[in-house]
Amino acid sequence: AGKLEGEEAMSLAFSLLATRPSLLAGPHRRAVKIAHDLADALAIGFGAAFSGGLSSPGWLLLYPHVVAVSVRGGVRYAMVLGTLDAAIAGVLALQGDDPLLTLHPLAILFCAFMGGVTSSHLHKVQRRLTEMNQKLQAANLRLTETVAVQEATQQEQERTLGQLRESEQRYRGLLERIQDGVVIVQDDGRVGYVNQLFAECVGQRPDEIVGRSFLSLAAEEDREHLRKYYARWEESQ
Repeated sequence: AGKLEGEEAMSLAFSLLATRPSLLAGPHRRAVKIAHDLADALAIGFGAAFSGGLSSPGWLLLYPHVVAVSVRGGVRYAMVLGTLDAAIAGVLALQGDDPLLTLHPLAILFCAFMGGVTSSHLHKVQRRLTEMNQKLQAANLRLTETVAVQEATQQEQERTLGQLRESEQRYRGLLERIQDGVVIVQDDGRVGYVNQLFAECVGQRPDEIVGRSFLSLAAEEDREHLRKYYARWEESQ
């Protein structure tokens, strides 16, 4: 009868552990998690107590239980649940005659402490990684926006340059159709453009004239007068 009760107790403990995932999926997850952690520890303790104490292998579930709790909850939570598991192991050890059994509560506390410290460190690393990932995402977003603005600006510049080239081509076409010689002088006094008719008038090609001083196109005796006239015109502008 005692053996049957022990088996029923262990079956109850395993059934309580099996219902954990479905309940954790509901609301109030943290409260349900704490309640189930406590229920798990008590279920393991009662199951082991009714199945022979530390002589039964069922109590060994306290080790994976405390490790799982400590890794999941951090060092403070691990020490609280570890103390409960160690107390359960201590009560079970009192049922035996071997004094070495009293070392199991200390071992459980050590597992809880090491698991909790490791968990806290991993959680800290995870938070730092999350922060770094958020910063990288923000920097990537700013970079994407900057690239988009640069691309839009480049497209606008290309469109403006295209319009300027089209305007220049129309202007050049108009100047070439004029039945008079046309010469355009730049601010530095050099020829910037001549149409074909003007080039024919001076007996040279347009590319031979562009870039030269406009004074070189005048007769030697007229250059000084033309230079003074051009200087007065520049001062009036």
